[in-house]
Amino acid sequence: MRHTLCLNGDWDFMPLYGELRRRTLPESLVYEAQKVRVPSSWRRTYAQGPGKRFGEIPEHGFVPMDLYGYPKEWDDAEAGVLHRCFRVPEGMAGQRIVLRLDGIMQKAVIYLDRREIAVWEDGYLPLRLDITSFVTPGQEHELHLVCGSFDQTTIPSGAKKVTGLVGSWFGSVCRGIWQDVYLESYPALAVEDVTLRTSVRNGRLEADAVIGGAGGKAAAIAGERPLRVRLRVCELGVLASSPDGGRPPEAVTGAGRQVLTAERAIEPVSSDSARWQRLCENDHGGEVFRVSFDLDWADAKGWSPDSPFLYRAEFELLDGERVIDRREESFGFREFWCEGPQFKLNGIPLNLRGDSWHFQGGTQQTEGYIRNWYRMCRSVGVNSIRLHAEPYPADYLRIADEEGMLIVDETAIYGSSKSMQADHPDFLEACRKHVRRLVQRDKNHPSVILWSVQNEMRWVDGRDGFKVHLPGLMTSIRELDPTRAIIAEGDNRLLSKAHTEVESRHYNIDGTIGQWDRTVPLTFGEHGGWWYICPQNSSMYVGLRAYRGTDESTLGLAEKERLFVEVARRQQVSGISTFNFAHYFMRAMPERDVVLPPPLDADLPGVKPKVIPAYSLTIHNGLLPEEEPRYRPNPAFAVMAEAFKPATIIAAEYDRCFYDEQPIDRSFDVYNDTLSARRVTVKLTVKQGETLVHDQSFDFTQGPAEPRVLRIRWQPLPVQSEGKAELTATLIHDGQPVHELMLNYRILSANLRSRPVPVNRPVAYWGNDADYETIRRLVPGCERVDREQLADRRLLTDGLLVIGSYAEDEDGALERLLQVYVAQGGRLLLLEQNQLSLGKLTLSRRPFQRAHAGDYGHPALSGIGDDDLMFWQPELAEDGPLPIIRAAFEKPVRGDFTLLLECSAGDFGDGGDLWSPLLEYRHGRGRMVANQLELMAHADRVPQACLLLRNLLAYAGGAAGEQDEAAALPTAAA
Repeated sequence: MRHTLCLNGDWDFMPLYGELRRRTLPESLVYEAQKVRVPSSWRRTYAQGPGKRFGEIPEHGFVPMDLYGYPKEWDDAEAGVLHRCFRVPEGMAGQRIVLRLDGIMQKAVIYLDRREIAVWEDGYLPLRLDITSFVTPGQEHELHLVCGSFDQTTIPSGAKKVTGLVGSWFGSVCRGIWQDVYLESYPALAVEDVTLRTSVRNGRLEADAVIGGAGGKAAAIAGERPLRVRLRVCELGVLASSPDGGRPPEAVTGAGRQVLTAERAIEPVSSDSARWQRLCENDHGGEVFRVSFDLDWADAKGWSPDSPFLYRAEFELLDGERVIDRREESFGFREFWCEGPQFKLNGIPLNLRGDSWHFQGGTQQTEGYIRNWYRMCRSVGVNSIRLHAEPYPADYLRIADEEGMLIVDETAIYGSSKSMQADHPDFLEACRKHVRRLVQRDKNHPSVILWSVQNEMRWVDGRDGFKVHLPGLMTSIRELDPTRAIIAEGDNRLLSKAHTEVESRHYNIDGTIGQWDRTVPLTFGEHGGWWYICPQNSSMYVGLRAYRGTDESTLGLAEKERLFVEVARRQQVSGISTFNFAHYFMRAMPERDVVLPPPLDADLPGVKPKVIPAYSLTIHNGLLPEEEPRYRPNPAFAVMAEAFKPATIIAAEYDRCFYDEQPIDRSFDVYNDTLSARRVTVKLTVKQGETLVHDQSFDFTQGPAEPRVLRIRWQPLPVQSEGKAELTATLIHDGQPVHELMLNYRILSANLRSRPVPVNRPVAYWGNDADYETIRRLVPGCERVDREQLADRRLLTDGLLVIGSYAEDEDGALERLLQVYVAQGGRLLLLEQNQLSLGKLTLSRRPFQRAHAGDYGHPALSGIGDDDLMFWQPELAEDGPLPIIRAAFEKPVRGDFTLLLECSAGDFGDGGDLWSPLLEYRHGRGRMVANQLELMAHADRVPQACLLLRNLLAYAGGAAGEQDEAAALPTAAA
């Protein structure tokens, strides 16, 4: 009835150097000795500037897309001719013959027996051509494709921009036939398209079929008798299992059992009304019929990530009882919608936890890669994947249906590369056709929950002209599929509020969570700083160890992103997709080139590389040796897997150091991001040493995505100097432990705030009243001086002068007095300032959330560690911990300085440890210790701040004093 012949294999190839936009078939064809294996790209790299090629690191011999050993010079061929001969099998005689090409990059002209039959410029979606009138069964025919680059236009700046849809970088590299090629045959009148829509709320199945053929075929087949379509729905069950520790295998029950059947007569419709449902791109006329079913189905088994139960719909075109054509389509019974700020799947509230990555061609074009990616994601609580920047091969959707992975299906309207002139008429027309083709291909997949109409078009030339057309592109999608919401990934600002169905932000560019009005769901489709991984962006979270290596840097970025995810979950953000588990949280593999055996039959579907280059993968693609792991995670993986856990407890306060005299109030966010209501028990205990100081349990029922906050208060036991408390929170679902949270707290004696600091010299103070009271408690002999006394050169230079915080010095007079004092041999402790600094020290007035040292052995840092110089407040903001520094010194490049602490700021590749909040400056016989941490505002409440203040007083107050104080101080937190 229907027949398929794969035309993959080794094709002839003629590179067209210097003719990147050639569209005509050359008169003389001279093919290379080496053939091209279809499907593949003949190019592996491309020139990106003088002496630089994208896709290659020559000093390391790294060319990750070199899967076939094609000659290096082919990389310079932006166009070429691909050729093969084929015969139409005799068994296809009397049927419609269709040529199907699932992916050609970039723009191609197709020639059959040297006659041009089509021009195609959608590099990611399939092309079908009716070639019945051009071929004869049993005879040999020649097929040529002239593949080249997209057309270009010149913008006013003189830059060249394309008018086609390149998608991500794969589309810039790739040339040729990169997906399968088939010869197909269909009955003269065939079921050309089917649409399946399921509604959980209404308990119904809607099914539509479009039947098409050449004019007069229906009458020739059935005469006056109406043709009918019979719909049968049978169970397929759950097709996937997870032997790798993902979801447990689930039995397939009742596979093949028929659950629904119905028949309807077909009705003629105009060809224009079904234009986008036609089988072939060159089908513009003939007879077109439609049939629709609207069936009650109250007992359907739902499709969900937990149970991806599938059905098969079988559409039979009937002449009486004779079957003229049969088409089968698998589907799942599910409904996904937006309800205010929430997503709902089958009526169940659902928070999306996502992943995404750039498609990179043949190594990722295998069943093994796709399944291993999805299963890895499921194992860490990721329930959705955005197929980023372009339509992926259809296998990604089929396997998502089977594995229960939710998919955000994205077009190739990808602005991050800024390669296009977005308001050019040809580009806009390409967009209109592309979005319809994507919906046509993927509309029946239950895994597809959202259409992403574009990605980051904010950056492109012609943006303002393009955004006028965005609502129209969304309308085009909605005409073919009104059941799914549409998202403009990362480009909230390009849509009006009226057209925004889901708010989408990337990297907080479009505002804060606090600005979300919660009328529609909010998703972060990309977030995190791994694209710009470097120590400068990481040390804010892990200190100077970020400079040890990539593992330490990626760990710092993971700590930063973990905090954002916790804020977003606490604020009930609808979807979070950290960028990304698939690549940035992995180590590259394999460690050496893997040469693959020759294929038994190169004409079969699928890619057949000759080699998997070293370090070209992060996930096992099924072609590597079995002993290779499915993936090799780096340190970021475990941190982010913990942050994404569906069932978890997260501490709502972030400070971990307390005085022993006050009760400690703590709260905890309890999450149930499973798809079922749970009987929940939370057991909370606090121990100091072996002593249980708090024991409390909570019991409640928690629905899916339902927020719940638990609060406790506990009183620490008094400590002599320092102690530790350990909190354990166990989360139990339906009697089974699913998560355990363990937190360590540092407890310091409250007498730290009043016990005298041993100093070895007289102490004088100038500044505000509040600071004076704090200093006098710690140094009872401290004497207060006024401005006139500061100007008195008889001020004792063998003493210590303390300057209180935020002194006013608009005319610089105070600075000059202090410089003289230090130059004469005085010791100065300068507390945090925003105007006053001495000498050439430049004060940068910007907040810093953390400080750190390379060596905590200095007496001024005794008892202090990395963990003590962050989280002085319990709260966490969207952009990270609240600052403990309001201004810091730019690191001096000359002078007698010792940098006791450093601090960092920066993101997306900018910044670094360029500042110091605590330094020592020697001038002549004098010495100044300048502090910019917010010690005075926090000393009464934050033990670390008090501890550091004591250290500074002891150190600046004399060598003997600093040793005495250090001996009495607690040790640093582990």
